[in-house]
Amino acid sequence: MPRFEKNGKIFNNPVEYALDKLGGKWKMPILWRLRDKTLRYSELKNSLVGITHRMLSLQLKELETDGLIHRQVYEVIPPRVEYSLTEFGKTSIPVIDTLRSWGRLSLEKDGIKEGQTSENPLLERNKVSVQILQALTPEASGRRYFRIPERNMVFCANSSLLSAEDDFILIQNHLHKAGIPVPEIIDFEPGIGLLLQDLGNEDVNSSLSRGDAKRRKILSSCIELLVQIHSLQPFTPVAQRFFDREKLGFEIDLTMQMISEVFSELNVDAAVTEFSEILNSVARPEGWVVTHRDFHSRNIMVSDSEKLFVIDFQDARMGSPWYDLVSFVYDPYIRYSDGERKKMIDQYCKLSGFPFDANAFGQAALQRLHKALGTYLKFGVKLKMPRFLAALQPCLADLQILAVEYPALHILYTAIESQIILLLKNNQISGSKI
Repeated sequence: MPRFEKNGKIFNNPVEYALDKLGGKWKMPILWRLRDKTLRYSELKNSLVGITHRMLSLQLKELETDGLIHRQVYEVIPPRVEYSLTEFGKTSIPVIDTLRSWGRLSLEKDGIKEGQTSENPLLERNKVSVQILQALTPEASGRRYFRIPERNMVFCANSSLLSAEDDFILIQNHLHKAGIPVPEIIDFEPGIGLLLQDLGNEDVNSSLSRGDAKRRKILSSCIELLVQIHSLQPFTPVAQRFFDREKLGFEIDLTMQMISEVFSELNVDAAVTEFSEILNSVARPEGWVVTHRDFHSRNIMVSDSEKLFVIDFQDARMGSPWYDLVSFVYDPYIRYSDGERKKMIDQYCKLSGFPFDANAFGQAALQRLHKALGTYLKFGVKLKMPRFLAALQPCLADLQILAVEYPALHILYTAIESQIILLLKNNQISGSKI
């Protein structure tokens, strides 16, 4: 590509140009913190450890000039300034996310545990040495968890937690007061993370091999817990967020984008059109409840006394009760029998009072598993993380059954399964069926 000039600077290629927009120590961390929320100047400053007021002001001005962020000034006393991403700025988030994933791989290669620095006031205040932290299994988010041996605590490293008004903290407090079993928050430091109650290693996924009687009891308890969540009255911030067409459409588009990235030869246009029609039904705001948003076997912990605790609830929102139910009964991490699925569905409908709607349930399952497919492709195929790869084939098997009345989607899922089998055969990825 020929050299080009912009604002007096000479660039040799698009990468140099992109780095001029996003490079340096602070621009990408600022954009990442704004990826899903609007923040005040003070909130940004508190979350960026080590940045000076002068440097933050300079970086924000440059990002605004480049059209990546929007600055909103409110004429109040005292004046209030808020920052958010522009539509163009949102296009930088997948780039930063990919760089973060590569950074974690590099950290792992070099034997460095993320979050283990000597400047951690949260750990220092609780007399915890970074040397004793034990990294737990990475998840598909920006959070990282570390066990603190013999202290019954887990350190959640999460720089996006900026205040006690953060969604995770607000929702945890409400769920706890409502009697929903959630991990206790022991301490919190803005821009650093949380100390949480250690719930151990066993989740529902790992506990179901205890025997048929234990399995039936745990599954029944999970459905009871789900009904308990769905019985809650709407509360802030959950009441202000919805599984509407915009949110569900975003999840679908993200997976379609991932399919196109991983399998560039596959055409998704017809499948996108079919899903647009499904959304008209799935996103209809009828009978909405407080939904967990990710109610599956690895987000429900099982204590030694077999008490269940729900985790990963920070994105709870108002939506169809079928979304959570299909998340559990069509969980790709677990292979349920048809009888088990029917029993759980019947139990839910009996306890909740919701009459079963086979069409709405099937469409919700199709949308939910399609969303999960995008996650498994990203973390399983692209980043080669085995636990996500293992769930990929069961997910595709269920999607093909659910999409039998949607020819374009059925063809797409069948083609993806063929590609996955080919990759496995050629040892380009490694994994196994559950």
